[in-house]
Amino acid sequence: MRIPASADKMNQHPHRLFVSSIRAWLGFVSLVSTTLLVCLLASATNVTAQQQGWIATGALGTARSGHTATLMANGKVLVVGGFIHCNPGCSTTGSAELYDPGAGIWSYTGNLNTARGHHTATLLPDGKVLVAGGSSNSNDGLNSAEVYDPATETWSYTGNLNAAGDSTATLLTNGKILVAGGGSNGNSAELYDPGTGTWRSTGNLNTPRGGHTATLLPNGKVLVVGSPGYGVNSAELYDPATETWSITGNLNTGRWYAHTATLLPNGKVLVAAGSIGGDDVLESAELYDPITGIWTDTGDLNIDRGFHTATVLPSGKVLVAGGFDYFYDSLDSAELYDPATGSWRVNGRLNTARSGHTATLLANGKVLVAAGDSGGSTTTSAELFDSGDAPVLVVEYHNAALDHYFITWVLAEQAFLDAAHTPTPWVRTGSTFNTYTTAQGDTSPVCRFYIPPAEGDSHFFGRGTVECNGTGQRHPEFVLEDPQFMHMFLPVAGTCPANTAPLYRVFSNRPDANHRYMTDRAIRAQMVARGWVMEGDGPDLVVMCAPQ
Repeated sequence: MRIPASADKMNQHPHRLFVSSIRAWLGFVSLVSTTLLVCLLASATNVTAQQQGWIATGALGTARSGHTATLMANGKVLVVGGFIHCNPGCSTTGSAELYDPGAGIWSYTGNLNTARGHHTATLLPDGKVLVAGGSSNSNDGLNSAEVYDPATETWSYTGNLNAAGDSTATLLTNGKILVAGGGSNGNSAELYDPGTGTWRSTGNLNTPRGGHTATLLPNGKVLVVGSPGYGVNSAELYDPATETWSITGNLNTGRWYAHTATLLPNGKVLVAAGSIGGDDVLESAELYDPITGIWTDTGDLNIDRGFHTATVLPSGKVLVAGGFDYFYDSLDSAELYDPATGSWRVNGRLNTARSGHTATLLANGKVLVAAGDSGGSTTTSAELFDSGDAPVLVVEYHNAALDHYFITWVLAEQAFLDAAHTPTPWVRTGSTFNTYTTAQGDTSPVCRFYIPPAEGDSHFFGRGTVECNGTGQRHPEFVLEDPQFMHMFLPVAGTCPANTAPLYRVFSNRPDANHRYMTDRAIRAQMVARGWVMEGDGPDLVVMCAPQ
């Protein structure tokens, strides 16, 4: 595909805001005075810092740990119960709160009928939430259960469990909930039927367990791992079809409690860190293969930890956050596990060290980490992790006075244009498409050049290293603001891969060069009718492919 010399010039656009050492505004703003630019530079921060990493969000109303967090059908997060302090003794709370990702704030909702901590919470197929078991203020096991109705924001008792205490709860593919182990009878298991609101016993585990994990496998079976003082490294499977448990392969390293078990996109289960009892906290991790029933060691974490959280990100990587160390001190470190390489890398620090917290993957791809124990006291703090792995929205603007188009995913740039800080207004056209801000699998980097005023005072977005390098070599006067402003898929012979949308590019073919990007072929046809020139590959002239 050709890149006309004029195409590299672009317009008098959001012009260069800062030097290349700050990737934030990426050269944004020719439309403002030098004085205003100086002010903006003083407040500008790195885009990566703004869009990725750990960012504080609204604080909860009640400090707590050992609570649950459930992503509701409406995208909000329901946090329930927990311990409000444990020194001396533990006191539980019956309060519940809702987090609104759009507003970044918490609000109280109806209280539980029975205060509890270390209980389970399961989103039911009808959108209600089942809370079961747990411990009371005196650490006595509870056998009561109750259901939260988001329509009325109220709790109502449902049938009691047959065994009291701290167990695991797993929503099966048949819609029933399996509660297993823990509490007063560590080898018992029972099923809850949401239709009748009743519990009944099912097959007993082979090994009494507590502090274990339960993971629903792709084949519908449930993998249970962990056993304090019993079996140590044993694991077993529950088969809903026969309602029986069977022994599967032993772990390579015994884990009594405080570990995590995470189902990966490839169907394997990652078990990470945890405790083997006493003061011993682990940094090892291993993978369970449901097909072979065998465990294999994978890379060690960088820091030993227990009572951390593990969350699968949209990229398939696993975020491990917080927990406690060998000295039972809360951690503020986080790590990312890459299933492709079997390795871990440290990934920034939480704003608040914590253990016994919750981590919830939101609909927008961010991870909400809430409350927990921090330095021996429960905390109200909450924060968000943005990996950049989830697609973000690229917004298009038009300047009628210049008849120029401009695109950006950077929220700071969007806010600047929306606030009309420019001599002539930039207005959203309503056209958008998705992009990634970090590399994902087979994506290709899209660079962003700023063209100085003498050459057009504009921007150019180059697809892939070949186009970017070629543009820089042909026009050394252009300023490469970011070699990886965003990441897109490239078409093969004009064809986009599955789950992506063709992105088209047209060139204004004028001295004040400008490009426009769109996924709508009708818009492209309108621009061509105005004399703009199509660019791209294949019979349909596709330039890039946007994730859906």
